[in-house]
Amino acid sequence: MMISVAMTTYNGEAFIDKQLESICNQSMPVDEIIICDDGSIDRTVEIIRYYMDNNPNIKLYINEKNLGYRENFKKALSLCQGEYIFLSDQDDIWMKDKVSEVIHKMHTNNAISVLATSFHYIDQNDTYINKENTTLYYHPVGEEELKQISFQELLLHNYFQGCCMCMKKHIKELYLQSYSDRIPHDWFINLIAANENGMYLWKKPLVLYRIHQHNTIGVETFKKSRFSWLKQEFTLEHRVRDLRDVLLALNALEKSNLVMNQANTQIITSTHSFVVHLLKCLNEKKIYKAKGVEKDIYKLFRTSKGRLFDFLYTRI
Repeated sequence: MMISVAMTTYNGEAFIDKQLESICNQSMPVDEIIICDDGSIDRTVEIIRYYMDNNPNIKLYINEKNLGYRENFKKALSLCQGEYIFLSDQDDIWMKDKVSEVIHKMHTNNAISVLATSFHYIDQNDTYINKENTTLYYHPVGEEELKQISFQELLLHNYFQGCCMCMKKHIKELYLQSYSDRIPHDWFINLIAANENGMYLWKKPLVLYRIHQHNTIGVETFKKSRFSWLKQEFTLEHRVRDLRDVLLALNALEKSNLVMNQANTQIITSTHSFVVHLLKCLNEKKIYKAKGVEKDIYKLFRTSKGRLFDFLYTRI
């Protein structure tokens, strides 16, 4: 049972040593750490080579030209040989038993094709921002609960970051065969797994997810006042942003050669109809009246608070 880690790097000198340290010192060692650097001009490559001196399982590939994060992750995944493949960012920290616990959970639950775990937020000084067991999943999940995530849910939101995920080899192969640059790699991988009913969330925090000025979420998310947060909620751009993301995902699936069953094909059709309808209502400031299948999709897409804000937005 070979275990791989796929990591991409770009100007990551500030934090990459702590990430590599946490991966190299796992209680269950990994067999290979594939690192694709996308043309760093800082000390990132120098730091990686320092770790390579004592860790022959680290394999570094330096791109001749900048590929961008999606193509770079695709390259890293294509080079992984493992039966289980972990995705890794360059700036987080893995808890010591992350690999052993994830592999055990997947090995004893054969239905799992991709497993996402929860995380704790930390800042640039490794200090906990909070100690909550956190996910980006909208719906309630119990502590350490293992929950299957449906294709419909994942079509509506990119709930799980790559840094918290592990996949089986056949999912990697499906991803490479049906690759699309129209959608983030982690979202597409989640959809591929959900397409075969194999996408699961385990609410167990095994990653320290670092928040700093240059990553996806960013510290500004945590610094907003309640007033500025509410002001943002009642802008058209904010109300339709996630809908546009769903349209991108739908487009990516339609353009890919991923084979889907009839039920998921129908879900794509009904989701497209829902998105177009809600977008039209928000753009025209008309109350959205969901009926039939759309009503169920709307409840998955928005929390009760989000649905209320949609209504209030059309009234303001």
